Amino acid sequence: MDVPAIGKTRGIFEIFVPGVFLLINITVVLYLLSQTVNSFEFLDKWLRYIAGQPSLILIILICFGYLIGMILRLFMTDIPDQLSAWYHRFFHRKQSKRADGSYKSWSIEKFPYIEYIGELILRDLCDNSSPIYDFYSKEWMSRKRKEGNKRFFNFCKTMLLRQGNEMTVVELNTAESINRYISGMFYSLSLSFLLILGTIPFQSKSKLIIISLTILLSYLIGIWNIVSRYRFIRIKEVQTLFDPCYKNKEWFLVDSCSESKEDIEVTT
Repeated sequence: MDVPAIGKTRGIFEIFVPGVFLLINITVVLYLLSQTVNSFEFLDKWLRYIAGQPSLILIILICFGYLIGMILRLFMTDIPDQLSAWYHRFFHRKQSKRADGSYKSWSIEKFPYIEYIGELILRDLCDNSSPIYDFYSKEWMSRKRKEGNKRFFNFCKTMLLRQGNEMTVVELNTAESINRYISGMFYSLSLSFLLILGTIPFQSKSKLIIISLTILLSYLIGIWNIVSRYRFIRIKEVQTLFDPCYKNKEWFLVDSCSESKEDIEVTT
């Protein structure tokens, strides 16, 4: 396993930070309950004892923060991705629709957005007679599926991680780390929001209620920011993969792929 580090898969950036954030919010919820519910008064003594033990706090943060982060990482990135697509179809209908009234591919297509990648190539790079588009149509467009095609995305990433140069590996790992970090924070913020919201009916002190509502509002803003941008962050991850795929296109020939039966995947 990789040593935890920013920009590396299974690193501190996308696992530890969301996990510690949720752990802190769980602690806040326990504190609020200890202040408002009589049957939870014993929690106040526990929390005060732990607060006076810096070494114990560090152990809890490292052990349970990383554990919670690993659990969050198991959650599918499809949920925030699909929520982001729905958000744009509902709140930005004009931008997400074509002139004929149909939705643009980026707002309805599933990961890895193969059709939209082709549209970006034609819009930003070249016309349909160029070698780049020829590679795309033969090696990418032929893998387009209604339900998406994560297997093809994982295959391309595995090939590049194993055979690509150091810069390519760093860029791919960084793109995945950013994507996973934002996904982890989406789940961490959402769960924290629900946990703190659940304590409000038990609170009687107006000061605690105001603080709780302020925290909830800030978390809601964070969730909204993630949902409004996450689809484009994932598209950027696919673009980061496509460029080195074209540079090393001899690895991805249709005939070669049909002969290779390696079943090695990188979780996305």
